[in-house]
Amino acid sequence: MRRLVYTSVATADFAEGDLFRIVSQSARKNGDIGLSGFLLYSNRRFLQLLEGPADQISALYGVIQSDNRHCDCTVVLDEQIAHSAFSKWSMRRLRSTSNDAILAEIAEQAGRDVPSGLDSIIRDFLSQPAAS
Repeated sequence: MRRLVYTSVATADFAEGDLFRIVSQSARKNGDIGLSGFLLYSNRRFLQLLEGPADQISALYGVIQSDNRHCDCTVVLDEQIAHSAFSKWSMRRLRSTSNDAILAEIAEQAGRDVPSGLDSIIRDFLSQPAAS
């Protein structure tokens, strides 16, 4: 299994309904192919964590990179894992703008399996200014 975390910049502003559709569609598709994870959107930037079979992650990330709704995809974590820390989330949108609230939600879901360094990745992501 593989865990991939990437960031990207939205090419346009996203309304709440747009984000809901992305997450709903992703949750359905991901559940069918054994993927899990979450999505953060803040200041016209995305951070997404994906977990699952390495071949499925590779295929999906290829699709993600070619999606014209965002650009500047940057992998910030890519590692082999023994099992998913977020298996109950086929795709979950984390909405709070508070670092502590987001990290608490992640810790509640992942328990002792919170990926090492994920807290600093999220804190850094949420502290970035709006993308231009």
